[in-house]
Amino acid sequence: MPVVSDDHDVPVRPLTSRSTSRRSRLTAAIVLSGLVAIVAVGLVGPQVVRTTRLASAALPAAGASPAPSRVVARAARPARLLCSPSPTPFDPGDFDLTGVWTGVDGGVYYIRQEGTAVWWSGLSEWAGPASDLGSRWATVGHGSIDALAITAEWANVPRGAGQASGTLVLEIQDNGQGNIQIVTRRQSGGFGNTLWLPASCRMLSAVP
Repeated sequence: MPVVSDDHDVPVRPLTSRSTSRRSRLTAAIVLSGLVAIVAVGLVGPQVVRTTRLASAALPAAGASPAPSRVVARAARPARLLCSPSPTPFDPGDFDLTGVWTGVDGGVYYIRQEGTAVWWSGLSEWAGPASDLGSRWATVGHGSIDALAITAEWANVPRGAGQASGTLVLEIQDNGQGNIQIVTRRQSGGFGNTLWLPASCRMLSAVP
């Protein structure tokens, strides 16, 4: 029979086995949820702490100066002469040798032709820094043209280390591809070049 409270006269239902079972299941669910939360915190917590520490390490300390930006320095380059081949068609009846020529001896030759007279100035080391031009040898020459032959005299000048002089017999000819070239036929005094080819040269400015 229902139990009646002395204070409020409200009937109170007695606990049944079904209510007890439901309450036990609810309690178990709450406990299980708590265990899952504890395990989750235990697994995720270290990773969160580690990530926070890494992020904090990446930030500069309070009051510290920011790290200077890295600037890549451009390599310095001295002034130098840049020469490239300039093939010139050969006409044995009408040619003008005036211009810039390069030799297989590593020299650059500045030739001037006036009628049958020829003058030139030659400087060694054209492929190196401009300050090295003529440092090994520097020559001047003068000759005359007869048909396709040049008979000339040459001499070293004090710009370079050489002190030789001598004579030359050169030949103006077709290079086999329809372009002009000059070859050495005879020499005395140790003249080193054996082949001249027309070239286009320009001076490249220095890069500090």
